Amino acid sequence: MMTADATTLIGNVHVRMLQASDSGPMSAAYLLNRDHLAPWEPARTEEFFTAAGQRAVVDSKLALDGSRIVGSITLTGIVRGPFLSAHVAPAYLKIAGSWQDHVLFQRILE
Repeated sequence: MMTADATTLIGNVHVRMLQASDSGPMSAAYLLNRDHLAPWEPARTEEFFTAAGQRAVVDSKLALDGSRIVGSITLTGIVRGPFLSAHVAPAYLKIAGSWQDHVLFQRILE
């Protein structure tokens, strides 16, 4: 169900602000994709995959007042026109207990 405050990006792809009611669907999505995402995700507690665990994640994000930066992404290889795409490059990720992707840059900064 899509709310009135959602923006359609293309087709059935929408973006909207996070809502407290998203914790159940987020839990279900994480459970469904848990094995597939494991190589790229950080180590997670079992609680993270529950509706209550996701409610805590959602509540913590909704509590942010917008006065501080909590993360960033970099878009590279932006292609305009009908293809309209880009690569998303996260920075300095500690995944499954070890630094991956930008290992050299992280070690320089440590």
